[in-house]
Amino acid sequence: MRRNYLAVLLIASLCVIATPAQSDVVSADTKMSLVKTITGDISPKSVRSSGNGLVSAHNMMYVTMNLSGKVASWDLVNNKAGKSVKTGKAARSLAISSDGTALFVVNFVSDTMSKVRTSDMKVLQNIKVCNEPIGITYDSPTSRTWVACYGGSVKIFDNK
Repeated sequence: MRRNYLAVLLIASLCVIATPAQSDVVSADTKMSLVKTITGDISPKSVRSSGNGLVSAHNMMYVTMNLSGKVASWDLVNNKAGKSVKTGKAARSLAISSDGTALFVVNFVSDTMSKVRTSDMKVLQNIKVCNEPIGITYDSPTSRTWVACYGGSVKIFDNK
């Protein structure tokens, strides 16, 4: 019992997923496209929307596994591991759409962002985003995904 509790606690501590709960404008069926790049005297390591809470979609939690380059799901109802999928080299940070149907994952070594459908953990899209993407957030009011790049920029993607 203690081992299961520790596993859930570990996954919970690795999955800080903030997103506003008021909107349902994006789904796994939309495509991402670059909207804007922010540069200047910045050194972003993470980006986050001004969300108001922690989200787990459909009683699932999600975690990135950096060494294997995978994203895994955890069934909170049955307290057991769900499916996992390889997204790229060094899966780093993740965000979730407001309706819980899509995960957005940055892959640090692959220089990519992956969009994953949560219902079957299938990678729907991989996009080259920048050198060493390190942070990601999803902003539900605008349906945009923001990616922090280690080299000093922030990329903004539409999900329409």
